[in-house]
Amino acid sequence: MNLEMGVFMDSKTLLKLEYDKIQNQLMGYTYFEGGIRDILESAPSSDIKIVMDRLEETAQAMELLRFAEPVFLGRVKSIDELLAKARIGSILSPLELVDVSLVLAAARLAKKMTDDNGKYAALRYYGRQLQENRLLETKINDAISEDGEIKDSASPVLYTVRRQINTHRSRIREYLSQFIRAEGNQKYLQETLVTERDGRYVVPVKQEYRNEVKGIAH
Repeated sequence: MNLEMGVFMDSKTLLKLEYDKIQNQLMGYTYFEGGIRDILESAPSSDIKIVMDRLEETAQAMELLRFAEPVFLGRVKSIDELLAKARIGSILSPLELVDVSLVLAAARLAKKMTDDNGKYAALRYYGRQLQENRLLETKINDAISEDGEIKDSASPVLYTVRRQINTHRSRIREYLSQFIRAEGNQKYLQETLVTERDGRYVVPVKQEYRNEVKGIAH
């Protein structure tokens, strides 16, 4: 919203108009928390030019929503704090980088939606304020999953290390499987199965044999 121009109503007038109730209703239609902030900071204008411009923006926005609802805004969060952290050299967590990626994707899609051969001329101003960074968006998505997990493809070194870890884990599990199947070990076990606890493979050993089977007791 453009709030720089025009004569705006004072607080007493807004109170009589119950403008806060209008704001609360409007916030129920927002997708993005940044939109809530804009609504709270907005104010009606008595300048006819500004009023007409806003009505035209609203009409075009409603027309746009009939054909392409911006559902991609539903997961977008404000990244102001993340940008502040990045500016001072702080490291962002994987989930924080996912939030950055979602904002980049939303900006790209919103820019595309408002740039439709002049059909939404009143909205194009806002679209032009959006900056795309497809390279950064792609790099984040290639390295981090939507739930914040670092992908194997994040780097060749990570891919190699994880392959080695998986190989060793498979060997350990196979060794334990052979251990519980061995006839001489049956008497030590409560059950003939291998489970995992806190990232470690474990076998259920009977209490009376805990000191006779090598390993860490859990």
